[in-house]
Amino acid sequence: MKKIFLICLTAGITQFANAVPNFWESTSRQDTQSLSISSDNNSQLTISCHLNEMSVSGLRKEILVEHNGNFFETSGTKNPLSFLINDTNSFAPQTSNSGASKADWNTFLIALPSAKKIEVYNNNKFLFTLNPRNSNTGLDDLKACLIN
Repeated sequence: MKKIFLICLTAGITQFANAVPNFWESTSRQDTQSLSISSDNNSQLTISCHLNEMSVSGLRKEILVEHNGNFFETSGTKNPLSFLINDTNSFAPQTSNSGASKADWNTFLIALPSAKKIEVYNNNKFLFTLNPRNSNTGLDDLKACLIN
């Protein structure tokens, strides 16, 4: 199931390959809400959640980063992703549905609309910087991904 999700997510990402840099784009497909933004050097951050996949384990969610042809995701601790927003707030949201992970996920999503600068890290190594131009309006669909 996870492989199918990643294939669908990757297929969705290809549509953003020629997107305007530093501009949030939203898509909704088969009960999946995805928000993507690419950098000036075509690196990309995609945040997704499955709106109708609530179960005992909770809302299914993903963060996927594409950089220099490599893909990194938030599932597990092998390649942890972290983000520095506006040089002040650091986030390392996990996609599990434990209590702490839910709070981290929501705090990360709530911080994104005020983001003017997002630095993306993998294993504490800097990957790229995003400078969103439409965070205050382009992330309206993000509210659907918040966990109650």
